[in-house]
Amino acid sequence: MVSPRILLVFLISGCITSLFASEAQNILSDKYESGPFLIYDCLEKHWTCVTQENFTNCKSQREEDSLKLDVYTHSCSPIGLFPTKESCNQRKLFLTTHHHGQRFCVKEEWRSKNVSF
Repeated sequence: MVSPRILLVFLISGCITSLFASEAQNILSDKYESGPFLIYDCLEKHWTCVTQENFTNCKSQREEDSLKLDVYTHSCSPIGLFPTKESCNQRKLFLTTHHHGQRFCVKEEWRSKNVSF
């Protein structure tokens, strides 16, 4: 017969494991957590679906980049909010396969003057 203490230990360890597993599923990298907001990381050249906090940081960084006159690209491009993480990931896959990322990185004032696609 199984001891009640052993059973309790297994139940507690299972709850703790599932708690950490669900948190780990939301961590994409040391920079991003998974969410319904789509951005393009111009420095690392990839699409990702992130949390609102990451999206807001991206917008702020883009505004800072706009003030730098000697740089022709942005470091990040905030695209928008999707209804769910899954719909964001579907759009991300489409954009990844159709190579639409880099065009969001070049500043408007440089597009017509110095950069041709």
